[in-house]
Amino acid sequence: MSPSPKTSTKHSTPNGPKKQAPARAKAAPPDRDTVLSALFTAYETALAKGAFAPAVKALEILSKAMGLFSDKIEPGDDEGLELITGISRHHEDP
Repeated sequence: MSPSPKTSTKHSTPNGPKKQAPARAKAAPPDRDTVLSALFTAYETALAKGAFAPAVKALEILSKAMGLFSDKIEPGDDEGLELITGISRHHEDP
């Protein structure tokens, strides 16, 4: 049996040894205003390209961050329903 060849821990490419990527400094996490601005830019860009699904998703995230909508529906909270449909659940006697 022949001895096994030594294996190298460095990977090589057809053009020579593989180069290691330079170390990157860790960036600080973005603040709220930066994220909201990026979301609004994503909304405008998607809308301009006619990509409506990503535009709506960006608006959804923006509206939740701004507190415009909540996922909870409180009993008796018919204001939104009435605004959208024009139908009131409250009956008024003339």
